[in-house]
Amino acid sequence: MKKGAYSEAMEDAGYSTEPVRPWGCCHVAGCVMPGTMTSSTSGTSEWFCRFHFGAPAATWGDITARVANRQALFDVGRSLSASTPNTTISTAAIRTIEAARRRDLLELPADKKRTARNLGRHMMAVLENEVKRPQQQPQMGTMGELIAESEEIGA
Repeated sequence: MKKGAYSEAMEDAGYSTEPVRPWGCCHVAGCVMPGTMTSSTSGTSEWFCRFHFGAPAATWGDITARVANRQALFDVGRSLSASTPNTTISTAAIRTIEAARRRDLLELPADKKRTARNLGRHMMAVLENEVKRPQQQPQMGTMGELIAESEEIGA
């Protein structure tokens, strides 16, 4: 494909026609997770996060949306995971989790001590499972089932 004078001038001036992504981020457009995985052995600019790596390209948009919806929780989870051992959980972290209406994330397994690091690891595991699985659609009943249910409620 022949380049125009404008695009040649842009390249000469040091501008790139490639979309700008923050350094170190996933290759998928819109994803702000760290790009930590690649299948290349010869050097590449295509680094993917653990959610997009190996996923079919048709699912990237859904995955990116689920990551974006949980971005504040991922930030808190990463920060808590990097805490030193036996660090207490900050009130700011708890407030962020509660503001997202995700008190379920504060419930650690019974065998885990309540520390910042353990909570962060727990959060990351739960959030990763949510992002990797397809979003569940509510099951709609048949019209007959809906009528029968409404009659039971009205009776």
